[in-house]
Amino acid sequence: MIIGLISDTHCTLHPRIWEVFRHVDRIIHAGDVGDGDVLVALQALAPVTAVYGNCDGWGLRHRLKKKETLLLEGYTLEITHIPERDDYLDVRGDETDIKIFGHTHFGEVLRVGAVLVINPGSASRPRGQVHPTVALLELEAGRAPEAEIKLLR
Repeated sequence: MIIGLISDTHCTLHPRIWEVFRHVDRIIHAGDVGDGDVLVALQALAPVTAVYGNCDGWGLRHRLKKKETLLLEGYTLEITHIPERDDYLDVRGDETDIKIFGHTHFGEVLRVGAVLVINPGSASRPRGQVHPTVALLELEAGRAPEAEIKLLR
């Protein structure tokens, strides 16, 4: 299963999203969607799970949750916009296999102990990076999950 990870669109979908996400089985949006039309457009590619971010208005906050947990291919994924802990790398006692968040506008993939931590960056307004970014996550039961940041240029 290939999952497209996106965050911090702020009402904007980069034109390369359609190419990068063309083969995904599912899309996860980690908040700061900006407008419900973004989710409708992404639904044309694959089923979407989304959480709201700190910049999302009440319309999206009524439709979306602050935090979602999914079980896919035997892995537990936790999705939120802003991690609840100040130090999102503190995963002691955590039973989540994969943590996905946004907010920083900086794409990164880290393995902390047994937990894979992914921030797809911002698909519209990167910080500290030249190009907007998204990520692809590959999940297969019995195989270690793999993720990579994709530049949108």
